[in-house]
Amino acid sequence: MSTNEVKRCIFTDNRLWSLMYWDELREHRDWQITYCKGGNRPYLNSAHIPEEISWSALEEIEAFFAARQLPSRIYSNAGQESHFGRGLAERGYQLLPEEDEYCYEFRLRRQHEIKAWKSYGKLDQDLLYIREIDPWSEGLEDFLLINQEQNNLSPAMAAAFITKIRSQLTLDPNLSLQFFGLYYDEQLAAILTLGIVGPYAYLSEGACAARYTQRGLFSALVAYLICYCAKLGLAALYARCDRIAYSNNTLIKLGFAPFYYRSLWEKS
Repeated sequence: MSTNEVKRCIFTDNRLWSLMYWDELREHRDWQITYCKGGNRPYLNSAHIPEEISWSALEEIEAFFAARQLPSRIYSNAGQESHFGRGLAERGYQLLPEEDEYCYEFRLRRQHEIKAWKSYGKLDQDLLYIREIDPWSEGLEDFLLINQEQNNLSPAMAAAFITKIRSQLTLDPNLSLQFFGLYYDEQLAAILTLGIVGPYAYLSEGACAARYTQRGLFSALVAYLICYCAKLGLAALYARCDRIAYSNNTLIKLGFAPFYYRSLWEKS
């Protein structure tokens, strides 16, 4: 995948996340900065750099974070032995390996065939169903409860989640965000967010309620959305996962291919 394609994937996904989380999204041709006031993970407040940038551009990024009393953080695929990586280390940056991230792609075909989504579940299939959650309904609060618990949202992020979605969702006609839930016996058991921009779709905020983990329900929901996107005639489906996320195994099992790996650098 070319640098421009990687940039398009990461930058577009971040624009979709602005509908849910970001308080600021600073855009440049070669990089983005995401800022979340209540962010409790380093990656939430970082610069996203798909390729090397000038040191003067890095200084501009550092000034942004300094003004907000945060350490400068850089998401990049630059390794420690690369020219850019060595330069970051000389400037006091260190790698945060727990924040390493994989980016995945699934190339869609209009006639894509995948076994029935219910077959992935390890519970009574007659009690399983999937529906899109209306963001103006109480279902979004149920979605948030699972998202907060399983994806470790900070209290500040959780408090702003619904308000931000309902106030931002219709502002940009180029950004489409949908919320899906898998239900078992009328109980919300698994969630996923689907963003669509042009011919591409992006998965995020996937999780299972604690009582339904290890039951194949997240796999079932991803399988359903693969077919959903294929029927829409979209070209590809993307997802990002940190290195230790359970969803890495699910995505690979269902045919997603990793195309980019990046690490987070933080200035000490």
